Amino acid sequence: MRISISLAAVAVSCALTGAAAAQTAVSVSPQSLAGDWDSAVGPSVKLVLHLHVDAAGDISGTIDAPGSPPKRLRLGNVHLAGSMLNFTLPTGPGTYHEVILAGAKKMAGPYMWVKEGTMERPRHVPPFEPLARLAGDWESPGIDSSMLVLRLRLSPRGALTGTIDVPEPMAQRVTLRNVEVSGRVLSYTMPDGVHTYQGTFTKDGEMVDATGMSTIDATWRHVRTAAEAAAKDASGDLSPTNGDWTGTGDYTASFPGIGPRKGTMTLTFHFRSDPASCLVKVVGSSDSAVPCRMTLVGNTVRVERVIGYGATFTGTLSADRNHLSGTWTMGKLWSWTGPMHIDLTRAAQAR
Repeated sequence: MRISISLAAVAVSCALTGAAAAQTAVSVSPQSLAGDWDSAVGPSVKLVLHLHVDAAGDISGTIDAPGSPPKRLRLGNVHLAGSMLNFTLPTGPGTYHEVILAGAKKMAGPYMWVKEGTMERPRHVPPFEPLARLAGDWESPGIDSSMLVLRLRLSPRGALTGTIDVPEPMAQRVTLRNVEVSGRVLSYTMPDGVHTYQGTFTKDGEMVDATGMSTIDATWRHVRTAAEAAAKDASGDLSPTNGDWTGTGDYTASFPGIGPRKGTMTLTFHFRSDPASCLVKVVGSSDSAVPCRMTLVGNTVRVERVIGYGATFTGTLSADRNHLSGTWTMGKLWSWTGPMHIDLTRAAQAR
């Protein structure tokens, strides 16, 4: 999954301009700014500003930002001009301007800082669409153009839950935390509790684009309604290839300088459809099961992109769905003289 830290300023120029005009008479001392400040922009993303003031009144500071590992960014060129705090960041060009509001407890600017301990509880904003309308499957291009799938589901209590199917390099399903829709904003937290997503729905509600406060770079497109996603889940559970398949075949290899060598190899496939996954185990090698990609068209099974082996398999599923017969072709690096015919038997149903 593409993860990136972004501290690009949120566009609030109108608020900044209005606040600056209203604060011309406010006198702010550097000492009143010392302490910790929380960002009021994007409550799902925890940003903390630490400001320090020395005996001479000089200001220094850092911003703690989520990430893996978390980052501490040191502020540069920090200075107070009237009621405006100015600074630079190593992650972006230009100078950031924050206007200190009366009482020196809040700032209006890119990060809308609020002094720690005075943050008001965020006002609940109803979703712009019923949550049942937003549930379903959402896709985003992933590694090598494969699709990540965000699966939003409605719980019996009427709340949104979410998982993401990650197809590469090994298929997995990760469970999200704190899935919320507030107004037109979708937010969630990854299982590590650090990486967070914040995205804005388009006017038609069919796309979600990450904002500058998101630490996850993804654009989601609604591809299946809740009913369509449920039907797809049910049909996937009935996939005839689901389960474990194993078989043994003979091969001949001709390594440079060694000559032909014959051998026997046991091959095991692990196929799943919820989430879609493919693993290959070559018995006799020192490797554990490795990821692959499987497609089923009619009764033809195709396995490719076997990591580490460069191998492919093409076979036919029997009418009783318990046998899979085909050819396994090893990558060039292994110097096989030709494909190996192999008959695989279903060893176990998918659990």
